[in-house]
Amino acid sequence: MIRRRRTRRARRPRREPDAAPLRPMPAPPAAPRPWTMRTVRTLKLLWWALCFGVLLWWVVSIGPSHYIDAHWSGEHDERTLYGVMGFLAFPAGFVWVFALSHLEPLLHLPGWDPALLPWYARGILAWLGCALLGHLQWFVLVPHSFSMTHR
Repeated sequence: MIRRRRTRRARRPRREPDAAPLRPMPAPPAAPRPWTMRTVRTLKLLWWALCFGVLLWWVVSIGPSHYIDAHWSGEHDERTLYGVMGFLAFPAGFVWVFALSHLEPLLHLPGWDPALLPWYARGILAWLGCALLGHLQWFVLVPHSFSMTHR
């Protein structure tokens, strides 16, 4: 009996386990995001433009009358600045204005005279605090808290 020799078939190349599937799988639909990055950026720019507009209005409304008129009192303009900036940065702005108005008498304790401050120091300090706290509140803390609740 003559034995026939077996011929070997060509082997198929093995697929690596990490290889991509033959047909790409469709991507899952992306979850709709209510706030896109462009919208957030636009809101930030608009908010900062409003804040700088309030500061510019305050400086222009005071004008040179402070130097010309000896009886000038800018308290009305300062109160308006406090109110508008407190509204833009609500509620952190009102907390800052409240704290600022209650901490000002502490400047008298060491014997230092607050009258030595320039005429614009209180308004700039109030504007700066409200603007920074408002930005922190509206564009850092609020989005972060919403992203934590959606996880």
